[in-house]
Amino acid sequence: MAARELFVFDLDGTLVHDGERGRREIPNELMRTLECLSLKADIVIATGRRYRTAKPIIESLPKMPFKILNNGIIIRNSNHEVVFKKNFDSKLAFEICKQIDGWGYLPVLVMDGDRDEMDFVIWSQKPGFSRLSIAEVVLKKAKKSAMMIHSLASLSASLHPHIIEVASIGVYEDLLELRKRLNTILPPDLRAIVVKNCGYESLSVLEIFDKKCSKWSGVEYVRSLMEPSRVIAIGDDENDYEMLKSADVSVVMDHALEHIRVLGHEVVSGPQGLVEYLRGNWLE
Repeated sequence: MAARELFVFDLDGTLVHDGERGRREIPNELMRTLECLSLKADIVIATGRRYRTAKPIIESLPKMPFKILNNGIIIRNSNHEVVFKKNFDSKLAFEICKQIDGWGYLPVLVMDGDRDEMDFVIWSQKPGFSRLSIAEVVLKKAKKSAMMIHSLASLSASLHPHIIEVASIGVYEDLLELRKRLNTILPPDLRAIVVKNCGYESLSVLEIFDKKCSKWSGVEYVRSLMEPSRVIAIGDDENDYEMLKSADVSVVMDHALEHIRVLGHEVVSGPQGLVEYLRGNWLE
């Protein structure tokens, strides 16, 4: 049997858009197009989202062999089992959190969700009004999968092995400044990226994790097992950079920043543009 092509889709800003009632969802015509595409090729999502928030969307899509989550830090198979995970040293995570807090930003420990169904631990020793406001947005959206602490010592030791990254949530321009500061102190095996389109209203997220992990490292893991004829990557944000740069064919949404947009073999406009591209190039 001839090898099939592998399509790797980002979620937020690529497949998932603001719907008519304010819900973020995959538009109907795009969903129908993906269903048609799945008959001819394999589809995988590669997202910065944690599993809990990605799962409802994953379950609405055609069945896929793998899901690349948390920017390649976690990969799950078709049965939703974890087949790859890269943890973050808890002591180092705490030190970075202290530095972020000391600079006046909101530090967040991102968990794998496998212990007490916890995804986010927000920490701030002396939270100011703006940081508390941001924390409230995260706590409201994450509901029971997030908590706020005021002392790192109060974090249960049972959660330490489940830390997968350190993050900060805030205004995009502020996080760019934070990244500049972090780049002067982070160990060489870590990197910080700022994702503009993260699904938190007007907020963005800065994420710190192992430099070897990316959406593309996740794609390489999947590719080694599936051996597709080609990889077609579709994305729009900073965490898609390696994936778009390295894929056989790259498609970029036109709202992407310029340094991301130039990576595309094709640039498409919104969900309708993506539908037209897929139908015109892969489904005729």
